[in-house]
Amino acid sequence: MSRKQEELEHSRTDMTDKLTRSLVVLEREAYDAQKRLEQTAGDAGEFGQHLELIEAIDPKSWNPSDLHKELSRALSTVDDARTEFSQQRSRLQAAGENTGGDIALPEAAPDLTDLSGGRSLFQWVQIGFALSLPLIISASSPYLFSSGWPPRRAVDFSMPRRPSRSAMPIDQKQKDLPSRNPIFAIKSRNSKA
Repeated sequence: MSRKQEELEHSRTDMTDKLTRSLVVLEREAYDAQKRLEQTAGDAGEFGQHLELIEAIDPKSWNPSDLHKELSRALSTVDDARTEFSQQRSRLQAAGENTGGDIALPEAAPDLTDLSGGRSLFQWVQIGFALSLPLIISASSPYLFSSGWPPRRAVDFSMPRRPSRSAMPIDQKQKDLPSRNPIFAIKSRNSKA
């Protein structure tokens, strides 16, 4: 009988411990679920308010003289709704990842591929380069042609030139002097005669 009493005591202690821990876990889950439910209900209320404000925008009823002011107000309303939606969406997705739930809310930002004609960033870069290339070539052509590009040939086929006087030896300069200066040439002819 003592063996059965020990088994009863051990089983009872084990199950009491397991049930107590499970009860704490379930109470925590119920509390978290209640918080999520309250938060979700609050988010739904805020989304409903933003939806009512956006649906209340009626551009046809705006006064043409206040068009700029009304348009700014409407854009502000839509931007506020987008900001709120993005914040709540991020929070709900993070909470869904933590709890294992999957909350499928649409993206907050508009799809930019629809606005860009379906082109990727790389395609836009290629288009920009192709459109800029003629401008680049025409802007750089004066620099290319004035700086001697392509390099000129080292051989000069023009008339041969006499070496400069500074490159000639001194006695060659003295012999060459009368032929270069007509006045000196006349004086030297008169002195010889």
